[in-house]
Amino acid sequence: MITAILILVLIVLALWHFVCDGIMAPSLRLRVRYKLFAIRDSLRALQSRDSEIGSGVFRMLHENINTAIELVPALSVSLIVKAEQRFREDPELREWVDARVKILDSCPIEEVHVIRDRMNTLVRDALFINAAGWLIWLVPIAGIFHLVRSIPKVVVLPIQKLQDVAPTSFQSPATAPAP
Repeated sequence: MITAILILVLIVLALWHFVCDGIMAPSLRLRVRYKLFAIRDSLRALQSRDSEIGSGVFRMLHENINTAIELVPALSVSLIVKAEQRFREDPELREWVDARVKILDSCPIEEVHVIRDRMNTLVRDALFINAAGWLIWLVPIAGIFHLVRSIPKVVVLPIQKLQDVAPTSFQSPATAPAP
């Protein structure tokens, strides 16, 4: 019975993964890319009508949006973790990134900050879209880890208490009542 339930659960999980990664994710990624294109267009329009935006800020933000557009299909949790690790280990890269962030943060034009926030939100959405098919697999794994942490509590209980908690767990197949 447990084997049948396990197989059924695995089939449902595989189906979920297929639907998320194979059907929904490609169109959702495309939607995110189109929104990023629209943000890039609004940045270009801002630059053409507002002379206060410096070419350095415009170029950096434009490059960031282009990177985000390219990154949409490749964005993953492992990529973020590796990038964070590289930032911690490479002081030169960290200084370069911090300098660029500081320049963008110091821009007095509010619309630049709105564009950056929208871009970052869309990149976060892309990360979720790319990870959605795998997230459901983490639920059973997290449940198993939770159960494993309960083992020390279970082992402390005397056998009589455990038999009261789960009497059928202690019956052998020969002594179990017929269904």
